[in-house]
Amino acid sequence: MELVNREVEEKLLGEVAGCSAFMDPGQVRADVDRLNITPECFFHSDTRSVFEVMHARLREGEPCDLVQIERSLKLLNLKSGTETHSVVGWLLQRQADTLGSLSMAKVWVEELRELAARRRLKGVAVDLQLRALDPTRPVDEALGWLSGQMNGLVSGSPNRIQRLDSLMDRVAQQLAETGTGATGSVVKTGIEVWDRNVGGLFNTLTVIGGHPSRGKSALAASMMLGLARQQNQGIVFSLEDPAEWILYRLLADASRVSGFFMRTRPLTAEQQDAVGAAWETIRGLAKYIMFDERSRLTPAQLVAAARDAILTEKAAWIIADHAGEFAYPQLRKGERADMDIAEGLMDLRALAKSHKVPVVLLSQLTGSAKPPHTMLDFKNTSVFAEAARVAAIVWTRDGNPLDVNVSLLKNTFGKRDFDMKFQLDATSGLLIEPPSPTMPVGEQKELL
Repeated sequence: MELVNREVEEKLLGEVAGCSAFMDPGQVRADVDRLNITPECFFHSDTRSVFEVMHARLREGEPCDLVQIERSLKLLNLKSGTETHSVVGWLLQRQADTLGSLSMAKVWVEELRELAARRRLKGVAVDLQLRALDPTRPVDEALGWLSGQMNGLVSGSPNRIQRLDSLMDRVAQQLAETGTGATGSVVKTGIEVWDRNVGGLFNTLTVIGGHPSRGKSALAASMMLGLARQQNQGIVFSLEDPAEWILYRLLADASRVSGFFMRTRPLTAEQQDAVGAAWETIRGLAKYIMFDERSRLTPAQLVAAARDAILTEKAAWIIADHAGEFAYPQLRKGERADMDIAEGLMDLRALAKSHKVPVVLLSQLTGSAKPPHTMLDFKNTSVFAEAARVAAIVWTRDGNPLDVNVSLLKNTFGKRDFDMKFQLDATSGLLIEPPSPTMPVGEQKELL
């Protein structure tokens, strides 16, 4: 392996510059810092200088505009008396080649780090040889020096180590925002039982599992309604069904006219009046729920679309229905498919962490439909157990389809291994807490 690779350095800078043009520059800077990209990663003085200028602009919340980069480099050249080659040509080309995300940055950074470590190791070897041949240097001194150098190589950059007290301001802000729905705090779902027992939706990956027609979509739709009522905007990826299923449930809840009736038969005058009276109310709530109903998205495509919704539309929550509908272009033909799924789930969790928004992923189960449920009921159990920070399973007992239970199996932030009780409103398909809802409008007793 060569100890220098200018092409990789240019690709990394082009991707960072390209992302800063349409993403939040502050978030790009945070991603760059999280990858621990430092000037020491770069061998060539040109790319190192460009990185330093770009990073300075990102710290100021500004995109990496080529004109501004050129201007800053010229000023540096005048002060230092050196000359940096024009960056317009290669940086513009590399920026055009970017995929529009930092997905490849990690790969290039790891390669640059390995090259830098090899260069440093080579330098240590040369220096050690000189020390070994120098009769004026004691052997113990040379060995002590070598030990320090090797420790530095193994542990990596000291910038990775921080003191915990540096996070106190962040925690203080989270404490002030708790319950307000502001970015950086727990997002309340509006479902009293869930919020009281679970806390709400945390800025991480929450997985909700269930067998078909057991209530997991009802729980997700109920969360959407509660979030919309708080004017808390988000996006749902309806991978399996057309997104209008959400509107039918919301309209049915507000009008007390069965969604099944609205879909399958002419409404009576009374039912039409009820739907008409609820129409504008639901329109006001629906503007807080964005959707993407494309099928067979890869996790990377969903992450890119979600990031765009977060940055351009201020989405504060993400719901995806459901994990089994993802496409995995590099699927390992069943030999280790869990690895592809794991990468997708980790990408979703990283999205939640970097943008401080909750991500809820619905999933079907492979285990028994009968309680008690455990994490073993999830497909690819080990993958979900590792990736999810909160995991729940929605289930009903045979013969009692309107009595819905939600078992909280994992909760990194609080208590777990308990059940929450709900009722399924047969009119709207949403979850409610007892007592039963008011009688639906019209001839709908057959559904209850």
